[in-house]
Amino acid sequence: SICHVARAMGLQTVAERVESAEVLEALAGLGVAYAQGFYLAEPRPLSDFSLGRAHRPVVRRPAPGRPLG
Repeated sequence: SICHVARAMGLQTVAERVESAEVLEALAGLGVAYAQGFYLAEPRPLSDFSLGRAHRPVVRRPAPGRPLG
């Protein structure tokens, strides 16, 4: 899979359009490093962010054997 190729190259993967906990859990099982989508945060207008201090939620996959949280 692309996750295996990325790891072999020393790269991390990002999943887009994550819309449920089940999908996020499956992606973690596949080794996807980061995710983005409506399940994690809905799009917001740029005016909601202060210049240079935008909050960008990042979800890292859990260590093996640990739950997503």
